[in-house]
Amino acid sequence: MKNVLFGLTIDSSNEEITGMTFDKAHEARYFSLATMPSSGSMPGARYLDFMRSEDDGLLYFGVGTGKPCNKDIEKNPLVTLNGSFVGEDTGESEHRMLIAFRVSGRVKKADNPKAVEEYWLRNPGSQKMWEKGLEKFVIYCLYEGEGELYQVYKNDRIYRLRFNFGGYPLR
Repeated sequence: MKNVLFGLTIDSSNEEITGMTFDKAHEARYFSLATMPSSGSMPGARYLDFMRSEDDGLLYFGVGTGKPCNKDIEKNPLVTLNGSFVGEDTGESEHRMLIAFRVSGRVKKADNPKAVEEYWLRNPGSQKMWEKGLEKFVIYCLYEGEGELYQVYKNDRIYRLRFNFGGYPLR
């Protein structure tokens, strides 16, 4: 069976798998981010705009300080990002075109000035919207974690590639 996970195989390096996942997240931009609850028992989720920095290769996203999502992150800086991409059409009937990913990890306030500048260049509308109170908008960096890139086939088999980044151990 031909692999269709963007040309990646089980022999691909951790860096190649992480890089491809982060590149595809950058291209697609908008995904769901789940957070641990800061109060109560229900986790939070927001649909946010993600960016891979050219400077350090990490994923960045922004959120207003008054949002429940930000309160969750401030108390528990652990998040899960879920999304999907459309794969290449290989012409092989057993493949589903949808390729999904999950990235779980730790976030911190962005401390890379080049990445912050990239974020605002990519999001001029957000910068305009928050221009009277940029201090009420926080840009975060997903700096350490693990994840998986996977595809479900029409026979319900799963082809999965796992990766880690930022020194987090691979499970």
